Amino acid sequence: MLQRKTLYDMMAAAIRIVLENTDDKFIRRFFTISSKKRKELDDSLEYWFPEFIKAGNSLPVSNPNTISESMVERLESFTEMCLKNKDMLLLAEFLNKLDGGLAFCVWNYTADNEEIFGLNDNWEEQGVQLLPKCYCSWEHRNKAKNSSYNLNNLLNHFYFIDTKEFYRKTGFDVSHIFMNDLLWKTAVERKTLRVGLTPLYDKARLSLAYEEKERCVFQVESVSDLTVRKENALAVLERAKEKEVDILCYPEMLGSPEILNALQERSNKAVVLDGTGEVLCVQDKQYPYSFLYNDQEYEEDIEGSQKVCLLHCNGIGRIAVAICKDALIRDYVYQALNNLRVSLLIIPSFSTGFFDFETNLETCKAYDCNVVWINACSAKKMLEKEELGMLGYVLKTGKLSTIKNGFWPYWEKSCPKSKEETCGGCLYIQEMYMECHNF
Repeated sequence: MLQRKTLYDMMAAAIRIVLENTDDKFIRRFFTISSKKRKELDDSLEYWFPEFIKAGNSLPVSNPNTISESMVERLESFTEMCLKNKDMLLLAEFLNKLDGGLAFCVWNYTADNEEIFGLNDNWEEQGVQLLPKCYCSWEHRNKAKNSSYNLNNLLNHFYFIDTKEFYRKTGFDVSHIFMNDLLWKTAVERKTLRVGLTPLYDKARLSLAYEEKERCVFQVESVSDLTVRKENALAVLERAKEKEVDILCYPEMLGSPEILNALQERSNKAVVLDGTGEVLCVQDKQYPYSFLYNDQEYEEDIEGSQKVCLLHCNGIGRIAVAICKDALIRDYVYQALNNLRVSLLIIPSFSTGFFDFETNLETCKAYDCNVVWINACSAKKMLEKEELGMLGYVLKTGKLSTIKNGFWPYWEKSCPKSKEETCGGCLYIQEMYMECHNF
């Protein structure tokens, strides 16, 4: 395993070299080089690495024991030569060929729900995380290639995250969870991913504490009606099971017996659980909410973790959670789409409005990224509103017709409570196109 890791390390090092020594024009020209030039590159690569390349084709690398120490030395010498001669075409073609040769090594990759930071061990040194590319059902195959000049477009079985650039733009690191494909077996068989949304409960009140020092901040001391909210949450979960919902989304500020611990940590977290109740990941809210109180602006007193967690699985691609205000920070969302290549963005919210969530996330359409936004009915208590209007929505993009894709809002006026029924936690269900080539 150590030697195969070295190949991942060499790929990451090569990616960093190409990133630092090329521009958009290079990526554009790479795809239009002549067959004569391509053969020249492949002949050179076959001379260097006959174990990987023969007659212009990648040879499968399935056994790490076949990679000798001399090959590692050759890889280092080859990379140094390309850098010295500024032969980025040869290095890019090497990446393209190695992508094919190592494909078998990441077929149906899983890390048993363990957090990783890339296949390569040198991700901190290179500022590159090399990862298996999970297939997304609704993503157009050539959309990224046709709409951007990105080195990732050279790779078919892997993709990488430029963590150096992501950190420079956001100040955040990125970690990854690769989920077992069997979690989505039912969705793949029915060819639809069934997503459930619940605004949960309309009477919970937040108890806020205000503090004025150098800055004016507030903290959530408690959330009322814990017992009722717990009962509603469990009732919705049972209904979701009956409806064979694959992903169930609760709003922000759901609250729990552990809420005091989280508050003492000055954090606001979303916990992602699998079907057995095991924690897959915990995503912190990064950007605090602020509002006017007695003519003074107060900010939510939280400290984010400075880490984004990506969930990977075949059929869906890459899932990220953005808690409320995080989804309204345009630069942050852009980096999630353009650099992390998020294909499903889930937004739990406790918000007094919906307009910005509807308009700011239009950008997701350009990246074939589906969006699930769910608000909490109880947010209207903060402004003493009669109703919030929109409680949530699903944005479906990418493949298939506009009939199945598009914007699907859920309005409070359609809630059972509007018909004078008891507020027991609404459940809205929407289906997304789902398939998987790796099953």
